[in-house]
Amino acid sequence: MTGPATAPDDPVLDRVLARLPTHLVSRDAGAGGTLRALLGAVAGELAVLERDLQDLYDGWFVETCAEWLLPYLADLIGIEELPPDLGPGTSRRALVANTIAYRRRKGTVTVLERVAADVTGWPARVVEYYSNLVTTVHLDHVRLDRPATVSVRDGAPLRRAARAAAASVTLSPDPDVLAHSAEVRRIGSGRGRHGLPAVGVFLYPLRVDEIGSRGWPRAVRSGDGYAVDPRGYPMPLFVPPGTESRSVPTPLDPHGLLALLADARRLEGADPSALPVRVRVDGVEIAADALRVAGLEGLAVDEDGHAPPPALQVLVDPVRGRLVVYRDGARVTPATVEVRHAYAASADVGAGTYDRSTVHEQVVIADRYDGDPEPLRQVAVLADPAAGAAPSITEALTRVDPGPGRTVVVSVGDNATYVENPTVDLPAGARLILVAATRPLRRDHVDEPRVYLPDGLRPHLAGRLTVTGGPGSSLVVDGLLIDGGVVVEPGELGALTLAQTTVTEQVRVRATPTAANGDLRLRVVRGAVADVELAATVPGLAVTDSVVEGSLRGEGAHVVLDGTTVRGTVAVRSLDASSCLLDGDLAIAHRQTGALRYTYSRPGSATPRRFRCVPAQWWEPAPEPVYASTEPGAPDHLALSRACPDPLRTGGEDGTEMGVHHHLRRPLRVRAAARALAPYLPVGREIGIFGS
Repeated sequence: MTGPATAPDDPVLDRVLARLPTHLVSRDAGAGGTLRALLGAVAGELAVLERDLQDLYDGWFVETCAEWLLPYLADLIGIEELPPDLGPGTSRRALVANTIAYRRRKGTVTVLERVAADVTGWPARVVEYYSNLVTTVHLDHVRLDRPATVSVRDGAPLRRAARAAAASVTLSPDPDVLAHSAEVRRIGSGRGRHGLPAVGVFLYPLRVDEIGSRGWPRAVRSGDGYAVDPRGYPMPLFVPPGTESRSVPTPLDPHGLLALLADARRLEGADPSALPVRVRVDGVEIAADALRVAGLEGLAVDEDGHAPPPALQVLVDPVRGRLVVYRDGARVTPATVEVRHAYAASADVGAGTYDRSTVHEQVVIADRYDGDPEPLRQVAVLADPAAGAAPSITEALTRVDPGPGRTVVVSVGDNATYVENPTVDLPAGARLILVAATRPLRRDHVDEPRVYLPDGLRPHLAGRLTVTGGPGSSLVVDGLLIDGGVVVEPGELGALTLAQTTVTEQVRVRATPTAANGDLRLRVVRGAVADVELAATVPGLAVTDSVVEGSLRGEGAHVVLDGTTVRGTVAVRSLDASSCLLDGDLAIAHRQTGALRYTYSRPGSATPRRFRCVPAQWWEPAPEPVYASTEPGAPDHLALSRACPDPLRTGGEDGTEMGVHHHLRRPLRVRAAARALAPYLPVGREIGIFGS
């Protein structure tokens, strides 16, 4: 076993040298450092041994042990079947750590909720339906909480019932809390809920993130108002995390928003940062009394000589994510409307404020680049420039100088909107990383260009990104919402990676006979793009865990799709696809090469060889996919609905969902939760799992 080479300031080597007589160390320094070099090899082995000892000590505790040790600790406490590895966002550590405590409180609702959350990684709610059954009321034991008829004066139960009905085909479950007569159908079949032994477990496969903690995202004109989503799509707003005691994702319905605004209006000088929606018009933030809820209240008016209403008021529709601005009672169109809000998503795909660190690191490591991987320089971009920061992406690109074999970083450090059309011109052998990231606050890392945190940001580029590169050059774009196209002009660009990025228009690669981009490798990782058009000279494209809303064309390209949903035509030279949803026409030129595995294609599509696909043969009929939503602004965009046929919902590799949500392994999580909850159910109870 050979230890790593030691650095001149290696602390392990310094400890070894400190044990030697000082005169020997001094004489060795004057004689060329032969003794130091010899002890450097010893210090390397000592460092390996110390790390092994530390790992052995950490392995004794469930909080610090490696993931592969968890099955051994589970066996020590009698867990017969530990859930399998369910992919990103889940860990079996919490279940192993809390099992003994859970066993002491078997049969309680709290334990069932926590076990379901530990196994699946999603928030959970549990409902014991016997408590919601209508019963004959005894005069000595009146039950006012189970009325046989719903009061029309109180709208809350009706709203909850409407949400529960709407959730029957979506990913956002809502238990129906209205009283019901008893059902005979079993809850395990999914057809009946309200029975004496029925216990409903509602999983919420959504993640709620706030956007706008750094910088102000700009709303866009949409019809007679403004849309919160920068692309102009309807997007429901959510209650920010920590606003309510409930830990499950909660849509911000109009009544809930009105209640939160009413609380803020009663407090003079209330902090606007506590509001679930914050709006700024032409740089001026709107107070709580000037934010009005669409459909529930009108504009504030002067009554009985009281203080005059605010001149500037904003009508907010939280269901569609729309704003209408009024000045002195008349509708106006100000220059800028900016909004800070919370949104929900079912998967970490496309631009978003989620933590992108792991995927970003994997993308940079796998980038096809032969130069120095360590960045030599980093330029930050801020809409409100701090010391040394550039005010625009274009300005930042003029400050960096990526020479041959060098890597530079441009980090966009806020959530602002940048209205520009930046151009990237990379010399031969250079690499640029354009990433939504902040610098760490620790002073010891502030000057290191390789240290940045791709987390919590979703900057909006309102324009087109144009790229030109020489041989061996590379561009990595991560975390941006590009409200325009990405165009690769004729040249010899070596690699282009769009990771965790949303592109609302076409990704296009152009070529000429003398600048053919003939060695370009284009990759899309956890991204969402409108469509892709490649010049005939581009040899390849790889798309992983992504969405292609339109067509994918490249007559000379071999395309590799993995866990991807394509909703348009795929016209390429050859195709390899695994666990994909190809919901469009296929035109594959060379069908003798490539293959489809665990993939859906439209009936009648002539494809390469198939392996466990739907349909099994191209001429056979097949079910069509049923999506929870096709609106790009919806939280469950292009996720397969619970009404989707099982061959598609569980037809991916390992019994997972086909398409862009394949990596979430939702069916596996549900089955793992059912097995893990069985030992904690009271005797005679039956469980039903909803939400995925």
